[in-house]
Amino acid sequence: MTSTLKAVFSLIQVVLFALGIIPLDTSIDYGGKDYVAPEISSPVHLVQSGETGYVIIADGDECIRTAASEMQTYIEKISGAKPEIATEGDKFIYIGVSKRNDIKADGFHLYSDGVNLFIEGADSRGALYGVYTFLEEYLGVRWFTPTLEVVPESKDIIFDAKLNRTVEPSFSIRRNDTMGTNDAYRARTKMNVSFWKEPTFCGTLPLTCSCPILFLASTPNILHSATAE
Repeated sequence: MTSTLKAVFSLIQVVLFALGIIPLDTSIDYGGKDYVAPEISSPVHLVQSGETGYVIIADGDECIRTAASEMQTYIEKISGAKPEIATEGDKFIYIGVSKRNDIKADGFHLYSDGVNLFIEGADSRGALYGVYTFLEEYLGVRWFTPTLEVVPESKDIIFDAKLNRTVEPSFSIRRNDTMGTNDAYRARTKMNVSFWKEPTFCGTLPLTCSCPILFLASTPNILHSATAE
């Protein structure tokens, strides 16, 4: 009954806004600014002129393999180059679980040794989130809805040889779920709880999670705090 009343009230609000009875605040800044790539002091070409000599090394479980597949897919969408997923290579993107024990769950460490790129999670889901952060913040990929994504096109992909960044979640439970959201979108926006269904894509927790705070997590939040080391 409560849900029905909320739905009716929301519908009334929409109608009143549409009729102009309730004034619409148009001064709100909703963002919409163009993507600006991070400043790079020591560029390393991951892809150059549509070609890459890098491979992706995925060391871990299904979630890690999903992360590698997503990295491969979006590098190809951006540049046309498709790095092979392999077990070794002269130049590589390594995706796996960090040996550090000081990173919070779902956190990750992005860094380079000057040639290779490392994306290491505190756990396998953290590694997946690390891939999505790299794609979003460093390559400009955007996931606005489960069916609307923006992927920039460039024959060159570079990263900083001095990259060294640790990212940890501000909140352990992150939910901003609606009907129509799928598990891939939850993972890409770093939501780790779904109240609608059991997960079929790496990145979400099952409904049977025993954590009691799960049921207090209705406030939307997908924000992470980032600290560079």
